Parts: sequence; structure tokens; C-alpha cells
Amino acid sequence: MRKSLSKKDKDKSCSLNGSQSEESKESSGASKTEPTLSRSSSNAKSSPKIFHVSLGSKKRDSVSSPSPERAPPDRCVTSHFVPNFRRKYFSSYAMLVQVGRCQIPKIKKENPLGEDACYVSRDQRCLGVFDGVGQWFEAGVNPRLYAEALKAGTKLAYDKKQIKDPLEILDFAWHHAKETIGSSTACVVVLSSFLLTATNLGDSGFIIIRSGKVVFESKPQQVEWSTPYQIGTQSDMTPQTHGANYSFPLQGDDYIVMGTDGLFDNLSSTFIAKRLKLLTKDPTRLSIPQCDISPLGDTMKDITHATSLCQSLSIYVAQMAYHTSTDKDALTPWGIAAKKAGQTNFVGGKPDDITVIVARISLGRSSLEIQSGPLVKRSFHLNLHHHEL
Repeated sequence: MRKSLSKKDKDKSCSLNGSQSEESKESSGASKTEPTLSRSSSNAKSSPKIFHVSLGSKKRDSVSSPSPERAPPDRCVTSHFVPNFRRKYFSSYAMLVQVGRCQIPKIKKENPLGEDACYVSRDQRCLGVFDGVGQWFEAGVNPRLYAEALKAGTKLAYDKKQIKDPLEILDFAWHHAKETIGSSTACVVVLSSFLLTATNLGDSGFIIIRSGKVVFESKPQQVEWSTPYQIGTQSDMTPQTHGANYSFPLQGDDYIVMGTDGLFDNLSSTFIAKRLKLLTKDPTRLSIPQCDISPLGDTMKDITHATSLCQSLSIYVAQMAYHTSTDKDALTPWGIAAKKAGQTNFVGGKPDDITVIVARISLGRSSLEIQSGPLVKRSFHLNLHHHEL
């Protein structure tokens, strides 16, 4: 069970009894001066250089100016989709988004519906996952209630208030949920004009897959092992001060996979990318033993009943994470992190609530008539395929 913020971590989040130690004051000063996050050098080869992330700042870093060979971030159409295509025609393509989601709760008597909540807007441009901290059960509080309150606040901010900035959306949701007892991690993503912007707080997150490879993944935030950043009751963390803000350009045929820690603790981002590459080439491989738990929301546990490719992929990925979580001999990111933290008793998969959202970016046709070659027509075909699935 994931822990809420402990007594020694009061500088980042108040514990349930509200006490504060002297050690936390010393660590607080170090954390406040933490530099801006950046990708590690080991991943530099596979990641574009125009990625920016800021921590604890309301103003998101702007995307740097692209090189002459690269299309602007708001019109990021790659040459392998539209060869021999002049830049003045980039604006003729619209970004289409297809989304699928799946939730599988952890088997437990106290809360059969799980502690996660997820949100997909009507236009499928705003996505959110929220993971209630399970330790609130010890205080007689259902952790799912606070996650659902953040979901409701996110829906209100995006659909009613027309807020499009993920940091402002999460901040609005945080204020909206203040009357609800509990705490949660949160990740909100907004897709617009071939640009992904996101705010993440805690160990939920997202990855971007391009041509079967992970070109970017958000960084989990933890006070210590199994104690993630969280917002809510008795926590002094806020989206404005502790949220990590991301901006990344998208291309046609990119996949975004979002999830709570129940996904990323059991499946590595590289494994997910390889499986999606295989499955998108041959959808007939979308067949694994079904879970004995029906996913929540509007999803079906039988992949054959899925209404779209992304829906099938989200169910498949969630079920893979579920089966891995029950394997005591599996080599998982959770087990590797536990070993690094000196926790030798935690091996294999991690039983937990699992929430998965899969989004696919494709190119749409505008009203401007363009004479194009076969590959450009293929992108138009993707537009039709998007509506047929």
C-alpha cells in the first residue's frame, strides 16, 4: 500500500497527525533550491532537444525555436508522412485525437471500486489520472473520494470554465476538492495543435511513443520510496509549487500512454512501447487471458467488444499490467526501485489499482485542397480510419 506523507517529510507535505520534525526543515531548504528538471544524458540521443520542463513555476517554459529543418511545434508534421510537401501547406492539416481508457481495481474488500479516477474530455483533448492515497483508510476515509473530487474539478475547469492550461486546470481542481478529505497524486494532459502540455504531481505520469520508441516520459516525484508527492488534506503541497510542467511537440501517429503507478510500477515504458509497436502492426495479436475483474467506466473486459483501436490497446495494456502485478517472480520497475531503496522484501509485481489511457495522434484534412502524392493520401486515409474504428 502506498504511503501518505510521513512525519519526517512535513516540509513537503504534512503528515496525518500534523507534526513537524527538525530534519524536515533542513531538507526543505535543499528542495526549494532544486534546479529545473531535465532529461538525463543517457536518453539524450532518443529525445528531441526542444523539450522543456519546469518545477514549481506557474509559467511554463516556452518551446525553443526549431531548426530550419523542423516544422514549428504547432504544425509538427514530419517529412515521413508528407514528403515533398512545402511548409506553407502544414497549416492544412488538423490534429485528430483518438482515446481509449481502462481501469482495473485491486482486489480488496474495503474498496472494491479502487482508489483511482480518470477523466477524458468530450473533445478528447484533455486527459487526467488521479490516484487516491490508500493510507487514508486507516483514518476511516475512502481514498477514492478525493480522487473523484479532483476529476470533477478537472471536468468543470475544462468543460465549463474553458481553461486550457493544465497547471491552471489542476490548480482549479485542487481548490474545488478542498472540502473533501483525502489526498491524491495527479496528472493532467492537454493536447492542442500538435503540442502536448502537461502538469504532473506524484508518481502517476505519461509516456510519448513514436515509431515504437519512447521519445519522452514524465518523471515521477517522490519524497522517499513509496511516498509520492500528493495534494490534499494536511499536505502543504500545491500544483503551483510542486507540479512539474511539461511541453512537447507531437507528430502524426504518436501515441500517448497515461497511467497511475499501478501501470508504471509493473510495466516499464520500454516494454509498453515495444508491445504497442507490435500490436499496431498486427492487431490480431490483441489477445491475452482476460482478467477476472471487469474494468470500470465505459470499457469492456473483452477486447473484441472494444469500439476503437485505442480502446483495445488501453484494455490490453491494463490487463498486461494486471497479470504482471500478480506474478511474484516478475522483474518490475517496482521491484528494482525497492531494491535500490534497500527494501529487499518487495519483489515481483505490485498489486495495485491500474488506470490506463491511450491516445493516438493522427493527421486530418482541412478545407484547403491539396494535390499530394500517395503518402499524403495515406494520411487522409488515417482520418477516415479514425472515424470508422
